[in-house]
Amino acid sequence: SGSTAPDGATYSFDFGDGSTVQTSTEDFARHSYPLAGDYTVTLTVTSSSDSENTDTAVAQISVGSGQGTTVQLVVSPTTAKIGENVTFDARSSISAEGTTITGYTFHFDDESAPVTRSVNDFGADAGVTVHKYTNAGSFTPSVTVTDSANGSQTKSLNVKVNPGAVTPPVTAAPTSGGGALGLLILFPLFGAAALRRRRYS
Repeated sequence: SGSTAPDGATYSFDFGDGSTVQTSTEDFARHSYPLAGDYTVTLTVTSSSDSENTDTAVAQISVGSGQGTTVQLVVSPTTAKIGENVTFDARSSISAEGTTITGYTFHFDDESAPVTRSVNDFGADAGVTVHKYTNAGSFTPSVTVTDSANGSQTKSLNVKVNPGAVTPPVTAAPTSGGGALGLLILFPLFGAAALRRRRYS
């Protein structure tokens, strides 16, 4: 999704099924679910230089019996301000056996039109898009993933939008003889740190 984390950051994946949390400096993880069902996956990213500097992203995963398409939707951030970019990422969805994913349709649960992105047009990035909410409130955006057999599955996740527009950053002009001011920004992840896991069979 274009999100970044500082070098050496630690990534902790909680797969929501009671298994051990996976923690490493790798920005991805693989996990096999033993049972079909709906799971909430939480990724926590921690700065290597400041253990208090953390960020979290949440994904909802549906694990089928091994026959249908499995949809994974990652929304980051899940709490945003009016006008803030919210990333919707379904690229880790898995097609049904013998099929391929052909497209994604994103519904944002506001007054905007759905966004449909086909694999033919957008390639590997068809499953990710960005949206800005113009009103505060609670929303239930969703993605519908379609496969080459015309099968489809839908997954939704909650987003809260708070009042108060995002303030544009102010860039100060450099002064002679001045030093450099470093600002560490840990963006909400889980697009660049796309969760990868093996298909359950």
